[in-house]
Amino acid sequence: MSSSVRTTPLAGFAFLLAAAAAGQTPAGQQPAGQQPADKPAKVTEWPAPKPEDRDRLPGLYGQLKKDNEALRKEGRDALIAIGDAAVPFLFQQVGDKEAPVNTEVFTVLDKITGPQHASLLAKELGKKGKLELRKYLFGRLCRFVDPELKATLTGGLKDKEESIVFHSTLGLAALRELSALEPLLEACRTDWNGVRAEVAAVLPAARCEQCGKAVAELIAKGKPPVQAAGLRLMRYVATPPQAAMVKTYLRAEDFVVKKEAINAMRVINGMEPIENLDAFQATKMAEEWQNK
Repeated sequence: MSSSVRTTPLAGFAFLLAAAAAGQTPAGQQPAGQQPADKPAKVTEWPAPKPEDRDRLPGLYGQLKKDNEALRKEGRDALIAIGDAAVPFLFQQVGDKEAPVNTEVFTVLDKITGPQHASLLAKELGKKGKLELRKYLFGRLCRFVDPELKATLTGGLKDKEESIVFHSTLGLAALRELSALEPLLEACRTDWNGVRAEVAAVLPAARCEQCGKAVAELIAKGKPPVQAAGLRLMRYVATPPQAAMVKTYLRAEDFVVKKEAINAMRVINGMEPIENLDAFQATKMAEEWQNK
């Protein structure tokens, strides 16, 4: 599902306060918010397009509306080649309703923009209107795990649009804000199929002892659906030594809890989760993990 159209049941968590949580980082994983030394310098303004490119922009955008995929691809590729200079024009073209052409524009923006554009993307949020663009921008910004975006993401918690609240919560959780973990757990409980791809892509930045402990405490006395959702978070926030806490759920009577404990163990140990585990597989795998 496109990040521009996703909705999740998190509007009730808009009161969250961001509480910073420093933590340990497993070997080989970049600490949250810390960028590699060779990361491109941040861009402070969009460059003006060359005259020949400026004249081409309307026509290339028009190709994104065509029914012919080959023409759309040609338009996408040309806009991506123009690069940063095409972004302001593309922002202006985004309509305020869900539409296929918006998805095309967002695909191009995904290719052009990166963490170096974070401040410029956040600045665009200061402009009123264009809900679809705002939804896209929050979905993009949450992936950068940039501490400088903390205020922007915290502000997004107050939004009336549920997808913006979700992406703000996910972005703050990736920055290891402990207060974001409980509402993120709720999203994983109520809409796992809708959010799991983005959680898997963004949340590993939060893997640390403090976040693992916080989630473990949230689910310790919870009912099975809460425990299952918490174990989905534990996949990405628990450190390898904290796998011992996950192991206790391998003996759960509830099948979903057992399945999520297995998948948490798999991901913590560098394996892919298996979302469609059946009862027979789960029983066998649970025994195998308990014996390791």
